[in-house]
Amino acid sequence: MPCMLLYCGGMYSQSMDALLQSLKVIRQYEAGASIFREGEIPVGVFFVKDGTVGLSYAMHERSSPQRVAGPGEILGLSAIATGNRHECSATATAACEIGFVDRADLLRALEERPATWLEVLHFLSGEVTAAYDELRRQSGRRLKSV
Repeated sequence: MPCMLLYCGGMYSQSMDALLQSLKVIRQYEAGASIFREGEIPVGVFFVKDGTVGLSYAMHERSSPQRVAGPGEILGLSAIATGNRHECSATATAACEIGFVDRADLLRALEERPATWLEVLHFLSGEVTAAYDELRRQSGRRLKSV
């Protein structure tokens, strides 16, 4: 199942983009550097500004990532929104420039802008739909929609 991302065809709304731009800190990661690990308590959200990030899962014993995130994709939002631990590990597959927004800062900003939560919900529901579609594709049969 895909690691949850806040991403919609490379674009987020202007209000979401403005929120992220106002809160972000840019971090540099070398190829092979860990951004976060599966099972960790989330400290914030990460968005790929430049480079690529491999997403992998402990249940897969492969050395290559099961999915690669690129510029415009946001990692870790579902863990922040649900209060759960990270569902996958994220590792820079090349030198990366990653924006970081601290969990407390993001939640405070969302509290000040309640309408933005609806955007978060919209993006996360898109990711749930994508995960469901992937399960359907892998199973080779039609799964009943929820």
